[in-house]
Amino acid sequence: MERNGNVIYTYDGTLDGFLACVFEAFAKKERPVLITKREAVQLTLGAEVRAIEPNVENAERVYNGIKEKLGSRALTLVYHATLSSDENAEADALRYLRLAFRAGRAVYSDLTDDRVLRMNKISREIEREAGRYLEFIRFSELEGNVLFSEFEPEPHVLPIIMPHFADRLRSQPFIIHDIGRKLAGVYDTKEWYLISSATMSLPKLSENELEYRELWKLFYNTIALKERINPRRQMQFLPKKY
Repeated sequence: MERNGNVIYTYDGTLDGFLACVFEAFAKKERPVLITKREAVQLTLGAEVRAIEPNVENAERVYNGIKEKLGSRALTLVYHATLSSDENAEADALRYLRLAFRAGRAVYSDLTDDRVLRMNKISREIEREAGRYLEFIRFSELEGNVLFSEFEPEPHVLPIIMPHFADRLRSQPFIIHDIGRKLAGVYDTKEWYLISSATMSLPKLSENELEYRELWKLFYNTIALKERINPRRQMQFLPKKY
């Protein structure tokens, strides 16, 4: 019999860390009220907070179980839940997996179940947000011919967009900085990786970049009609957060 104890799992925010939480929940027959990243945990009255350490062996067993029984689509849904900014996403992913392991691949067509609808919604939101940043991210050139961009997304889409830019800018080193998470995606022309930006020190803007910025301002001021300036209309085409 499963226990619905008032327990909160915390994990390191990685997919392996979450899969270790799934293993823990199944092994101990528990239904945690919340599964949350360590830095985001908030104490709940009467709740037991349990830190689940990443365990590669346990995570691999869950990963292989999902892949064999449910296929890669379920892995994508679960991965997207770990990237979501919704505090209930991981607990909902666990609920989904409980259902999916019973139903098998038929779970994908069960569009009347709230757990299935919820996971599809989370995944669509992640994909939509990542797609928007693929369109709207712009780079500046730093000294040393390194391209740099920074953004502040709600969900953690940096790991999703990095492969795209690494493929597009194959011979060009670049950095994409997630301001809110203090995390930077770094590409060195061979591979990309994520690092903490808490102590990151960046070069200054290059001379070319400064010149292009001045030219753009001159161009904009030259063609702009003061009577037609409409900031509200502009933000309909490109919201401030992008």
